[in-house]
Formats: sequence, structure tokens, C-alpha cells
Amino acid sequence: MLALFFVVFIDLIGFGMVIPLLPLLGEAVGATPFDVGLLMASFSAFQFLSTPVWGWLSDRVGRKPVLLAGLAGSALCYGLMARSNTFLELVATRSLAGLMAGNISAAFAYAADISTPETRSKAMGTIGAAFGLGFIAGPAVGGILAGPGRTIADFAPPALAAAVLSATALVLAAVTLKEKMPAHDPHAGRRTGLKEALHQPALTFPLLAIFISTFAFAGMESTFALWSQAALHWGARQNGYMFAFMGFLSAMVQGGGVHRLTKRVGEWKVAAVGAVLLAIGMVGAGFAHSLTALMAPAAAMAFGFGLVSPSLNSALSLVARTSGMGAAMGAGRSVSTGARALGPLAAGYLFGAAGKAAPFLVGSILLAALAAAVMMRLRREPVAEESAG
Repeated sequence: MLALFFVVFIDLIGFGMVIPLLPLLGEAVGATPFDVGLLMASFSAFQFLSTPVWGWLSDRVGRKPVLLAGLAGSALCYGLMARSNTFLELVATRSLAGLMAGNISAAFAYAADISTPETRSKAMGTIGAAFGLGFIAGPAVGGILAGPGRTIADFAPPALAAAVLSATALVLAAVTLKEKMPAHDPHAGRRTGLKEALHQPALTFPLLAIFISTFAFAGMESTFALWSQAALHWGARQNGYMFAFMGFLSAMVQGGGVHRLTKRVGEWKVAAVGAVLLAIGMVGAGFAHSLTALMAPAAAMAFGFGLVSPSLNSALSLVARTSGMGAAMGAGRSVSTGARALGPLAAGYLFGAAGKAAPFLVGSILLAALAAAVMMRLRREPVAEESAG
């Protein structure tokens, strides 16, 4: 498990290095705000299409080959990104990266295969920690490597460094990980899970809540660098530091705080509080005109998403006790990935059509509506919350 932790951690540092810089790179090659949204959405859209295929393949040939193929694909795509000079080249590169993103689901599946039912949650927590730490370190390192500049050449060093990290993770995985053939149903897949889940009325509200919260957050995330450049005249380095700061706070909440809160008051109340914090943070960020004014809203957004995301997934799993756990959780992943594809598109359009603060304000309205719907639901069905706590 330690070897798998380092494989995921090293790879996710590279992933975290380039994500906050992509909007600025897109702008450097002449992309409009909507184009930037398309660029950010391309990875998730093609990941949505490819993940069921990778999952099926990992059930047939094993986790390790899929993990190695995904890491090799990541290294290749980061290398291509470093050489991309046009918007179309960037979109093609990110689309290919999404198609090759089988390593993420393979890592979780590998962790499940090598653990017992008693140690399963610990194994998943270990991989989740590797993800969180990678997203904390990655943006800061990427910002340092890119520096304060905003030309195409400034973004090549982070992309090349990300390629080296993925290649390092590939070698580490090849040498240290042993294949363990899974004992899963080879016909199980995420599309099947989504299709089955949509026929379960009890799952409709949790899935809708996951979609709204992820849609709003992904829209903010994809346009934040454009907003900070317009409002604060920031470059890659400052954005990298800010994403690292938010990632650290979110990881702190997810690492312990959210579990204690859900045990005390229940998943849905924690989700409502998280949605409100996220909404307040987006409004505050939209009107911030200095780093000092941005710090509190950024912290609210980090804490809010750190609360709302795990609590909604936990609420979905509780409902799924009688509705089919595999189908429900697979549907949750599908809905989240779809929201990460659509959110940046909508945010990019709003940024260009209605101003730099529009994605944040619209996202805050959606989140406030979500929080209100959750509280109304709890008033009508108080027993549901009691069973969740």
C-alpha cells in the first residue's frame, strides 16, 4: 500500500501543477473565456467516456496494466502540452489525457483488491490522502516553475516537470507493484451503474445535489485564474499559491472535521452548511479587489467544498443501502465527472458574456438554492436525517 501511495502522490503532483495554470495558458494562445471553459471541460468529458472502458479492461487484464497505461498516457500528454502553441493543440492534448485517465480509477480498484473488508476504508483513505497531498503540493510547485510571466514559454517548465513526475510514477509502479487479478464482475461498469441508479427514486435528490455542487465549484475553479488576472493582475505563481492554500484547508476538513460533524448532526445538515459556506465564499471572491479581501472568501470556499463533497457522497451511500451500492456510487462518479465537464463551459460563457464575477455569482445562487432545498427536505422528512447520522 505504501508503494501505491507514492505512485499516486507523485502522479497527482504533476496533475496539480498544470490544472491551475491551464486557463492562463489558454489565454496565452488567444483563447476566449468560453474557449478556456472548453479547454478545462475537455479532460472531464473524455474521461467520462473512457472510464467505463478502462474499468472493464482492468477487470479483464488486471489493474497494473491499466495503471501503467494511464501513467504512460499522462507523461505523453504533459510532454505534448509543453510543445503546444495553439488552442486546438491544447484541446487535443487535454482530450487525449482524458481518454488515457484510467490510472485514477485503477489505483482505487487496486487498493480495494489488496485490502480486506475490515481494512478497505483505511486503504481508500490512504489513496485519498495521496490525492489531497498531490493537489496541495502541485499548484505551488507549478506556480514556482511558471514564475510571474504569462507567455507560452513560461508554462513549458511545469508541463515538462509534470511529464517527468508521471514517468517517475510509471517506473515506480512497474517495479514495486504486483498484479492481483480482481474478483469483480467483469460486466460491471459505470454506465450500468448510472442507468440502474436513475431508476431508483431515492437516489435522485443526492445525485442532483452532487451535480449542482460540483458544477458550481468546477465553474469557479476553471475561471479563477482568469478572474484573478483581471481583478488582481495575478500570474501563474500567485494562482498556484492560492490553489495550494485552498487545497490545504479543504484537505484539513476532509481529513477529520467532516467525519466528526456528520456523526454529530448528519450528512445532509453538513452538506447544507458546506453549500452555504461555498456560496458565501464565491460571492466574496467575486467582489474582492485585493489579496487581503480574498483570503476569507477563499477559505470559505475551501471549507465549504471540503464539507459538501464528502458529506453528499456519504449521504448517497446511505441511501444506497437499499438501492444497490455499486450502481449508486458509480452513478455518483458519473454525475460528478459530467458536472466537471459542463461547469467550465457554462462558467466560460458567463465570464465572457456577463463579466468576470458572473460565474461566481451564478454558482453561489445555485448553491444557496441547494442549501435551501436540503433544509426543506429535512423539515419534511426528519427521519431520513436521523438515519443518516
